[in-house]
Order: sequence, then structure tokens, then C-alpha cells
Amino acid sequence: MRMRWAWLVAGWLGLVMASGCEEPPAGPPPASPPLPAGKMVNAVFPSGKGYMPFQSESGDAVVVAKCRSVQEYAKNLRGNWEDHWYLVEWEVLEVERGQWPATMVAFVFDDPWPTPESGIMLKRAPFPYVTGRVFAFSLKTTEALPLIVGMEERSRLSPHGARMLPKLDFRTAESKAEYEAVMKAVRIYEAGQGIPAVGVSQLREETPSAYVVEHWTGFGKFQKAWAFRVAKSTYQVELLP
Repeated sequence: MRMRWAWLVAGWLGLVMASGCEEPPAGPPPASPPLPAGKMVNAVFPSGKGYMPFQSESGDAVVVAKCRSVQEYAKNLRGNWEDHWYLVEWEVLEVERGQWPATMVAFVFDDPWPTPESGIMLKRAPFPYVTGRVFAFSLKTTEALPLIVGMEERSRLSPHGARMLPKLDFRTAESKAEYEAVMKAVRIYEAGQGIPAVGVSQLREETPSAYVVEHWTGFGKFQKAWAFRVAKSTYQVELLP
């Protein structure tokens, strides 16, 4: 399954302009700022490649990994735009092809957003990188620092194959009732565990036996996220790691 992500300017499709649209400054992409003390990267995410299909044929290694942290560690001003720099760290679950001896994948990426003074207002979509999500990375390891040449989100559920989108048809009363039952079960479970009810909850996967629901609050460095497996037959809820 080919997945495409548009996160570097995530809200372009739903943007509302207070004045004329102004793109980020032209010229070469900015150099990434120094990493926090004690941190390092072992892969490069190409600057400006916010819209990247999974291209396994472009890399010699495919690594399946779970997101462990998303940390905003720097920001720089460029005219009416501000570059937000994030360090994203992943725990390797499986090497599907080639060789990747490390137990982690770590890279930085630049997320440019207009300043409040610019008069440009964009509707910000959630990051595709959320703690606990699983991605497959296609890497070109022959580079001095391995280059990420493609990626796709995978299922949170073992064995982390293709993520199957929910099949509920909300034009039908049956699907609407099923959705409400799933989300009600999650809300009841969260209340019992002391998980805050604020934020966004989203049904993101469906398997023959279960649904996967994500709930997150905040954005970027303020983001907290949870994921739940909800059994279809009983609506029993399980917190996913």
C-alpha cells in the first residue's frame, strides 16, 4: 500500500488566508541546528520532502520501527516564517530487507510555519509522527549517513503489516451505531484510567477482529498520545504500548 504524507506544510488544503499567500523563503534549505546534548541521528530525512511515497525500490534496506519520542529542540526565524526543528526517535521492530544493525532510527526534520505577524493563517493538521505509531522506512544505507528515500505507516498491531483503514460507511445507521459504540467504550476506559477526555480521538484501523483508536492532546512538544485496541465482538478495550 502506497501512503503519502503532507506534513511540512500540513494545512495547505484547509488553509484560510488573512492576506495573500506567501511561501517560505526561497533558496537552499536551512541547516539543522545542533542537537540536544547526548542526542544523535543515524539517518537523514531530505529537507523539503514532506510529500514522499513509499519507494522500496529506491533503498537497499527496509526497517519497521515504532515511534518513541518526538521532540521539538530548536526554532529559527526566516522572514515571516519560523522553522521548527524536531528530533524523532524510533525503536526498530524488524528489518524486512537488507541490513540495519542499529536498534534505533533517529532523524530530524524541519516544519516551517508562518509567524503570527505574517497575517498568514494555516489550519494545522496532526503530525504523522505520533508516539506509538509504526512506520516502515526505506533507506539508502550506502550514503555516508543513511538517507530515507520513502516511508509508509504500518499497523500498530503485530505483525505490523499494511494499515487497514476503517470500512465503516457513515451513510448507514448501522455503521454510525457501531462507531458510537466503539468510541463510547474508549471513553469509559479512559475515564477509569484517568486519561484526560480533552483532545482528539480518531478511529484509524480496522481488522477482522478489532478496531484501533488513537487519542492525542496538544501538538509537537506538548503532544501526548494513547492508542487502544477495541474488540469487535465485546467492545473490550486494551491500551496498546
